[in-house]
Amino acid sequence: MTWRAWLAASLSSVILLLSPGPEALAGAARAVSSAKALPASGTIQAVRRLDFVTGLSAAASLGRLDLKAPGLAPSSLPRVSGLSARPAAPAASESAAASFSGETSLVEVGPAAALPESLKASVAEKDASSADSSLETLKTGVEDLQEAQAPAQKESVLHRIFSGLRRAPVEQALPPEEGLGAAPASGLVPARVLEKAAPQGPAVPVPDYNKKGLWAFFITNTLGRLCFILTSIAYPFVAIPALGGGLLGRGLLGTLLALGPLAGILGGPLSGIIADRLSVRNSMVINMVLRSVLSLVLPAFAWLGILNFWTLLIAGVANGFMLSSFATTDGATLRRLAGSLKETFTAFSSLHYVGIQVLFGLVLGIGAIVDNFNPLMPFLLSALVNGLINVALLWFFMPNDPPQAVNKPSFNLLGKAYGWLGKYWKELLIVAGAVASYVIVQSPLPIAAAFFYWVLRTDTARNLRAGVYREVSPREKEIAERLAELEKSGGSEAEIRGLKAEAKKYQHRQFVTLFFHAVQAVLTFPLQNYALPLMALALVGATGKALLLGQLLGAIFFGNLVSVASRIRLPEIKLPFIRGKVAGQRIVQAGVLVLAAALVFVILVPGSFLAAAAAVAVAAGLMWATGHISNRDWIKFLGLGLAGIWLPYLAWTMPAFAAIMSVKTALFLSLLLYGMFTGPATVSFNAYLQANTPKEDMGKVYGVGSSFFNTFNSFGYGLLALAAGQFALGFPALLLPICIAFTIGGLLFWLAPRHMPGLPDSVLKKPPTTF
Repeated sequence: MTWRAWLAASLSSVILLLSPGPEALAGAARAVSSAKALPASGTIQAVRRLDFVTGLSAAASLGRLDLKAPGLAPSSLPRVSGLSARPAAPAASESAAASFSGETSLVEVGPAAALPESLKASVAEKDASSADSSLETLKTGVEDLQEAQAPAQKESVLHRIFSGLRRAPVEQALPPEEGLGAAPASGLVPARVLEKAAPQGPAVPVPDYNKKGLWAFFITNTLGRLCFILTSIAYPFVAIPALGGGLLGRGLLGTLLALGPLAGILGGPLSGIIADRLSVRNSMVINMVLRSVLSLVLPAFAWLGILNFWTLLIAGVANGFMLSSFATTDGATLRRLAGSLKETFTAFSSLHYVGIQVLFGLVLGIGAIVDNFNPLMPFLLSALVNGLINVALLWFFMPNDPPQAVNKPSFNLLGKAYGWLGKYWKELLIVAGAVASYVIVQSPLPIAAAFFYWVLRTDTARNLRAGVYREVSPREKEIAERLAELEKSGGSEAEIRGLKAEAKKYQHRQFVTLFFHAVQAVLTFPLQNYALPLMALALVGATGKALLLGQLLGAIFFGNLVSVASRIRLPEIKLPFIRGKVAGQRIVQAGVLVLAAALVFVILVPGSFLAAAAAVAVAAGLMWATGHISNRDWIKFLGLGLAGIWLPYLAWTMPAFAAIMSVKTALFLSLLLYGMFTGPATVSFNAYLQANTPKEDMGKVYGVGSSFFNTFNSFGYGLLALAAGQFALGFPALLLPICIAFTIGGLLFWLAPRHMPGLPDSVLKKPPTTF
């Protein structure tokens, strides 16, 4: 006999000796059924300890099980499989000899109870079949073990032997809780029945936000936004020379900027699909890799010597797609990482974005990098930072948990495509004709108009106009009830007309809000991305243009920071050398005052301590005032912020005014005022839209809003490009139509609250959320 045979025989003997046999199982059943009823006090006087060493040594200990409870009727206890016994722990009485643990427990619930007969029969049947099943498993396993050759096969057979000998928990023999019926007033029932009702200790709070993921999110966000600031400053100064320079180059730059946002109509929904189907890590890594690759487009075209209108158009469309993509992905990612602290981190994210723009653009003058190096260098730097540093941080520190699975009905992709083409073939032909017309009219306006018409024709936009996605307010219900009464009783026609007009305002309030929000966008981004670069070029020439542009953009965001810092609420923070905690918004407000002093001391009035002190006082007063202005007023008085654009025009065209204030100073002040109103107005529009839209319809409503945003921006860029190119308007002449457009926009915003019923008075006024 070989050593392998000796080993198999020895192992088989050990298993046979240690395995629970029929006698042990029968002994366990007899021990349980021989127990007596409890006395009136309802306590167990003595319980021996079940010494379960291992699952296979349970046979010896089962024979020693002895429950002695005088007066307990045998019929009130079920037969329990020995290896599945789980006596309650601890015992309910001080006189209990010991507490024990296992897999099923017996717990007292009241006087005189018995389990159903079906349960008894089920357990008894399991007792009878368990021994035969164990022996059969052992016999088959030993035979397989002798035939096995490879070590992996032997390990698998041994695992199967021991798994087969392990008795199944008694819970598998029990019927579901529903089958037990109502428990009688007294008796013993398995503790599984009472598990959910048993009182639990105080739950230990577990944070539902991902701390490591949030750190990675904000670090990569900071690096990515720094790269974006640099590339945004550099892009116009790369494009204008490549487009021929002069008025022609400036006009074509407006055309490129007008066509770029149209790609965002596709970018937002596609990024939403990516964010919904992939994990946080994978969705952000994919977007970061795309950003890195697209950052190399312009340097690659320049190196190949094909940097022209069409290659710049490709880069512009890709950039528009990525902007929309990141706006969607970042928002979805932050909500998934922040958990219950979503509001706090969303508020911090908005401050984070504005603060970076102010610190690096306005105070540190990051635009000087573009002036002192090749304008293409920021794009190479962006590719390096995003492709290597940010991707590595996201890959190693972002959670890879996939989003919750959503059961969506399967559909035929080809059939859907045919249906979509059959539904929108007219709109497709209109867009194709508008694109073809560019060769003749040399303007992006027909293309923007064709896309806007298509957006209005979609089912989602039609439902939005009809009020399908609105949250029905209590006032609407009152109007409906009053109208029903008046129509039934033949009431006043004038009152009926007034109530119907008010009901229509509620019905269309979401569509109207998106329209006004899009009007604000068209008065914001064409100024920032098109007019300001041309103004910087006109004011300082080729030397220092990027530095000035970065400072002008920083001034807009500083105005945002002044107003937002006074309205936001952040958690309290413990600071060193300070007793107690300080509210987070107070730290932000102190930082705003420091930045105000630095802005005046370094840029506006260099070296003047008096002017810096005055700036601190003015900023503090503005923050106090903005903290007491309602959402309705931010929208209504948005025109005041827009009216500040007349200051640089007057300083540029009127020598008497220029003697009081330089063009550069007037431009800074106008942009500060402009940013101070546009930031809170944007928050007010979003808050109103969210308050009047059900959560399940939020995506549809914001999808239409994103399309409005992009098409209106295209209109704004196209109009400025038309004025700068075909009408040969430079600065300061081009500033006049901008001032007129801002004045008209201000009048529209003055009337906007009349068409937004139920506009809330405050936002971001909730108590701070603490970590």
